[in-house]
Amino acid sequence: MKVTLTIENNFDPDIGNKQGEGIGLKNIKERLRLIYNMDDLIRINKNENIFKVEILIPVY
Repeated sequence: MKVTLTIENNFDPDIGNKQGEGIGLKNIKERLRLIYNMDDLIRINKNENIFKVEILIPVY
């Protein structure tokens, strides 16, 4: 079983791509991998004007 944390944010796709380096999400993914020894605990999705991140935390 896993607890899912979902973070969503809307954005204006017409403004252009102000993409950062993604360091924060990479760090979270790596920390989850180190703690739980699993590679599939973060999901990132961009759909139209919604950016969505799901973090899955195993419950033991």
